[in-house]
Amino acid sequence: AAGTYQVTLTVTDGGGLTATSTQSVSVTSPPVNQPPVPQFSFSCTGRTCTFDSSASTDDVGITVRQWHFGDNTTLANVVIATKTYAAAGTYIVRLSVMDATGAYRNLDRTVVVP
Repeated sequence: AAGTYQVTLTVTDGGGLTATSTQSVSVTSPPVNQPPVPQFSFSCTGRTCTFDSSASTDDVGITVRQWHFGDNTTLANVVIATKTYAAAGTYIVRLSVMDATGAYRNLDRTVVVP
C-alpha cells in the first residue's frame, strides 16, 4: 500500500557486534491505466480510401486495432488500412483500439466516398 514506512537494517559481524540503521521509505501507488486514444486520418481517391491510425496513443501500448468500414467489412491489427468501397456514398468508419490491460476506446468518423 502507498505510504511512508520505516525500514530498519541490523547487521551483525563475526565478532558479535551489531549496528542498526533506520531509513524512511516512501511508496507511491502505481499510476492508473488510461484507456487508449484512437486517432486516424484518411484520404480517398475514387472509391479507394487509405486510413492511417499511427497517431493513436496509449500509456501501456496498443495491442489491438480493429477497423469497421461502415459497409459490414472489418480489418484487424493494421495501422494503415486501404479499403476499396463497392459504391460511392457516406460511410461511418470506426477505429477501435485496445491496450494490454483490456482498456479500449472507439473513434467514429464520417467518410464520403466519391
